[in-house]
Amino acid sequence: MPEDRSIGRKAVLLREYADRSDTAEHCHSAVEIASPLRGTLTAVCSRGEFTLNENDLILIPANEPHALSSEGAYVVIQCDDTALSGNSALSELMTVLSGPFMVSAQDLPGGFIGEIRALYESSSPAAEARVYIKLLELLAVFAERQTAYEPHIEKNSAKLRLALNYIDKNYMYDISLDELANASGYSKFHFSRLFRKFSGTSLSDYLNRRRIREAALLLEKTDMTVTDAAMKSGFSSITTFNRVFKSIQGCTPSEFKKRTNNRNY
Repeated sequence: MPEDRSIGRKAVLLREYADRSDTAEHCHSAVEIASPLRGTLTAVCSRGEFTLNENDLILIPANEPHALSSEGAYVVIQCDDTALSGNSALSELMTVLSGPFMVSAQDLPGGFIGEIRALYESSSPAAEARVYIKLLELLAVFAERQTAYEPHIEKNSAKLRLALNYIDKNYMYDISLDELANASGYSKFHFSRLFRKFSGTSLSDYLNRRRIREAALLLEKTDMTVTDAAMKSGFSSITTFNRVFKSIQGCTPSEFKKRTNNRNY
């Protein structure tokens, strides 16, 4: 089975693995979707351990430390995060990238993975664009299922999505719990509780992860220094930046920059 195939300018990358017992914890600046082709797949992420059966899918956000292990074969599809987060038309869908999220096969329209794999075999000049469109369809399905799995907060989802969109556009500035709660029309306590249920994490952790996600992209994709990346992504203290970066990425910003210097997706 091919282990590494790519097309076009590598905005999208597909890999298939067979008989791969486990991988070390790792992270990267690509959004990742993994699915078992045969047997089961175990994904260990910040939200715990997920066990996937054939055709189940798990979405892993960019810069989310994770490890995969399989009894059988599985496929991994990666999309450069900048191809998604840089598109304002997708802002309503990007909330699903706040943390790992799994959808079972019975909740998914059939054929997604098979169609994407077939497109990788195609020599059509439109193949990469069609793969990207299929990934957007998957992202929409994930967003719809996320709301369905949390029906008790559905009536508050519009306000909470506005809060997440506000964070996504203003993460580089100071954002307080009071500010977001007042703008949403909730008390601090109620907003904090709803925010955690909706995003899967606390406001401070979500904000830190959004900032570190941007900093990791800057360190990997540009020649920006660690200090400049920290300031650009919303950290006023390099000490705090180093501490938060290491707690999320598992390495220092300098180590990350050195490790990803020659990485391609």
